[in-house]
Amino acid sequence: MTFIKTIPKEEAQSPLKELYQEIEDTIGFNKIPNAFISSSIDTEITRWVWQGVKSIMLRDSSIDRSLKEAIALVVSKNNSCSYCVEAHNMMLKAIGYDSKKIEELNKDYQSSSLSEKEKAVLDLSLKVTNESYKITEKDHENLRKHGMTDQQILEVISVASFFNFINRFVDALGTDLEIV
Repeated sequence: MTFIKTIPKEEAQSPLKELYQEIEDTIGFNKIPNAFISSSIDTEITRWVWQGVKSIMLRDSSIDRSLKEAIALVVSKNNSCSYCVEAHNMMLKAIGYDSKKIEELNKDYQSSSLSEKEKAVLDLSLKVTNESYKITEKDHENLRKHGMTDQQILEVISVASFFNFINRFVDALGTDLEIV
């Protein structure tokens, strides 16, 4: 499952056991995603990753969950993170995202039926991923032209940045995709 030792759910002791239970209860699967198990030998790191998921992906916020998942997928695809690509394809399906749009996100979102606003968000997300040092006020203004607020722009950048971390985290640990 990973290149390092992990602690499966059935062997977890407190406080990891309670953290696993919180993750299970919150995401609604009867399985702990391997992205969390992969760091389980250090409960504080696992808790920190989980807090990031809750704060950035799962809370009600100024941008829609499906847009967050689309960002996660496009960034992960760009970074060649097969774990996250598959996981976020599954998450988009689970939240009822249109299967045609999922396919388009995986191929070429610029030639897709996505709105111009969604394309602009994904463009900025890839710029965060590949050339964050080149982001200027014009990039922010472009999203504002599409009706996005500063809070929404902050969240887009947060999701893209978080998935750049998560992609590298699960890949470097050798995390395999779980069967759900």
